[in-house]
Amino acid sequence: MTTFVQVPAQAIEDFLKSKGFTRTVHRCEVVYVRAHEDCPDVVVKVYTSIGTRYNGTRGNGRDSIKVCTVFDDGRKRFGIGKFPRIHRTGSTEAVFGRMLERMRAAYARGSQWLREDRVRQDLLWKREFAKREREQEERAFLAGP
Repeated sequence: MTTFVQVPAQAIEDFLKSKGFTRTVHRCEVVYVRAHEDCPDVVVKVYTSIGTRYNGTRGNGRDSIKVCTVFDDGRKRFGIGKFPRIHRTGSTEAVFGRMLERMRAAYARGSQWLREDRVRQDLLWKREFAKREREQEERAFLAGP
């Protein structure tokens, strides 16, 4: 049986920054995000178990690191992929190895989701529609009352 290891919060943050993730905060937890290369609305999120109300990560059995893939265009948000929890057991290197494995799987799931032809066409249509709508609003605003 593997044992719990206290992974330093700074080590987790440095690891995620080195992989191109950006730090955000969601409900008192530090969450790292990275947009997909092909579509910035598809995002890989890593819930770190680092709390903002206290220094460091949560204790043994209190929480685990989670990775997911979501679609978020600012108006609509839904999950694309959910992956097994990353328990902080073994060694720090083992935890980072499992994190990297899950992050790669999450990115691959985003790529798979984008390859579905109907999804890509729908996204392109919505993006074009939003662009035309913004242009109409700007023209109406500039026209005055």
